[in-house]
Formats: sequence, structure tokens, C-alpha cells
Amino acid sequence: MDRGDPVRSPRSPQTYCAGSARSRSPLTCAAPATSYRYVLDSTPAAAVEQRDLYDRWPEFFRSWADDSTVLVGDAVHPMMPNLGQGGCQAIEDAYELTRALEEVCGATGQAPADAADVREALQTFQSRRKPRAAAVSLLSRLASDLI
Repeated sequence: MDRGDPVRSPRSPQTYCAGSARSRSPLTCAAPATSYRYVLDSTPAAAVEQRDLYDRWPEFFRSWADDSTVLVGDAVHPMMPNLGQGGCQAIEDAYELTRALEEVCGATGQAPADAADVREALQTFQSRRKPRAAAVSLLSRLASDLI
């Protein structure tokens, strides 16, 4: 065998370069494009589980809040995971919701005497978040369709 010929380890799908033991590392030679097939073929069918992903079109006309309850994150704007934005959008929701509630609670942090102030804060939160969440959701949907 020539020094540069790849050899396959019997216990691993990685491709290694022939030569001294020191040079036999997965970093020395690239794994073949079919290495994923080794993993798939080695996995028992009973161990494979299906995980369905769902999203929906952004909500432009329906309110995210009902009385003093509000939906955030995937509950109101689920999106496909290919942009990695689901968690980010939930964090942005939490930030804007906190901001809106702080505006009606004041420096003391006490709940306002009038529950209508809380409902107004939830609508403020929604109006701030809806455009960005809808844009990211649409981009995620488009990217999912392209992939």
C-alpha cells in the first residue's frame, strides 16, 4: 500500500491516511462523502424515530393576547429550525414583554390598579413584536422551502 492511500478503520466510518500511527487521524484525510451511509446502514430501523416539524403563516390579524394572558415564542410564532431563530425570537419576546410591563408598573414594580393597563401593555408588546417575528417566520419558511 502506498503511503498516501486511505485505509478504513473497521470500527469507524472515518477515513484515515496510511502511514505511521501518528499520522492516522481523521484530520489528515477527509472522510468520504458516503460516510453518512455507514451511519445510516449501521443503525437498526427500530432505533430511528420520526420527528415532524410544523410551522404556520404569521398571525397578522389575530391578537396574541386575550384579557391578561399573552402567547409568546413558538406558541404564537412557530418556525422551522433552519435559521436557528426559534429560541432567539422567544428571548426577544421576553425582553419586549418585560419592557411593556415595566412601562405600566413603574419604578416600584407593583401591578397597576387598573387591569386595563395590563391589557394595554400586552397589546403594546404585540404591536412591537409582530412585524419582526412575522418577518423572521416568513424567512424561515422560505429557507425551509428552498432546502
